Amino acid sequence: MNIYNERKLILYVAMSLDGYIADPQGRIDFLNDFSLSDTGYDAFYDTVDTLIMGSTTYRQIRDELSPGAWPYKGKQCYLYTRQSHIYSGDSHVIPVDIPPERLLREIRRQPGKNIWLAGGGRLVNTFLMENLIDIYMIYVIPVLLGDGLPLFPRGFPKTNLNLKSCIPLGQMAELIYEGHSI
Repeated sequence: MNIYNERKLILYVAMSLDGYIADPQGRIDFLNDFSLSDTGYDAFYDTVDTLIMGSTTYRQIRDELSPGAWPYKGKQCYLYTRQSHIYSGDSHVIPVDIPPERLLREIRRQPGKNIWLAGGGRLVNTFLMENLIDIYMIYVIPVLLGDGLPLFPRGFPKTNLNLKSCIPLGQMAELIYEGHSI
């Protein structure tokens, strides 16, 4: 089955083996020891035309990972923030503060490709609360951080998933699950 046939909301993310997407200070330098190009990122990236991210993820991309060069040119980027006035003049993102289900409904009314839920953990939790994630593409990095920012913060309801594949990629593992909303 091709998981890219319809406009799906896809969580595509890397995490440590113990479930963290960043260390306690919010740094993701543990990813630097591994080539994420081995994850099929380019192929995935070609299947999306829209991103949804939280403000911490956005600032990290803008200020630390890609200063001076926005890496998602040509993609529609929605930024969840309660401070939309701060980002209103930013040409890279469209600030939003509406319920996730409503945003997805509005995006899906238009033709297009898949939608990338780019993080972080609090935003993922918000979408989990409403069971809106269609595909989970999780890349497990063989590092134990011991503490940090969890991919799945506490407080979301039990969510049953359907394993589609589990593939070793060098020292990493690619896990792909479908949400039960599909």
